Amino acid sequence: MPNKFKLLCRGYAALALVAALLAANPGLAAETLKVCVDADNPPFSSESRGGIDVDIARALATGLQRELALQWVRVPERGGLGKALKQSIQAGQCDIFMGLPLEAEMTRELAERKLATSRTYMTVGYVSVSLRAGGSGSKIGAVTATPADLYLHRQHTADRQPYANNRDLIEALRAGKLKRALIWSPALAEHLAGGNDNVLQIDAAQPADPGLRFGLLAAVRSGGTVSLADIDRVLAELASAGKLAETAAAHALPAL
Repeated sequence: MPNKFKLLCRGYAALALVAALLAANPGLAAETLKVCVDADNPPFSSESRGGIDVDIARALATGLQRELALQWVRVPERGGLGKALKQSIQAGQCDIFMGLPLEAEMTRELAERKLATSRTYMTVGYVSVSLRAGGSGSKIGAVTATPADLYLHRQHTADRQPYANNRDLIEALRAGKLKRALIWSPALAEHLAGGNDNVLQIDAAQPADPGLRFGLLAAVRSGGTVSLADIDRVLAELASAGKLAETAAAHALPAL
């Protein structure tokens, strides 16, 4: 019994020493980088097959010398990204939330929730695509009520042809029913990811309208275990080394 008592005392002493070290050096307790990603947002993040944001989160963790801990977030139909942010990063579940669009409504949402934002690490948008061999159609297709559709309307494009979704738009183009189409680049990436479509080509000339391009950034929780400056530093290093472009290309996302 005395020996067991001594061992127990030594165990308590060791725990006390660890607690004292962690209190004196908070960095020792911050070895994990917790990153929130949408569980169903391909090609950026998918709980079943990864994605662009998952690869970049992994590269961020490596650059910050942390162990990556992915937190899969289900974005609710009611409340959308705003509710997802409240229930995840704002609630302290993660230090970073990846894949947020740089646009006015999201900027207001992040400001209201007191979340800081990283530099833009990826650009998505609408891409002009046509058939390699040319089609018999004369119209330009776009998904109805999207920025691409509104752009064609502002351009007074008489041969504008709206479609209900990107799948129908891509199939109409492949069937030769359109002259060309403005396709959402993530949807095009999902279509091209299989690598078996050799009939579509991205046009050399692309619309210059800035409203057809959207930057993606990460939100950072104030008081988290990693600083915004460190995140931006690693993202800049990845961009400079061509790693962000390589990641996009690996998932068939067109470069904009």
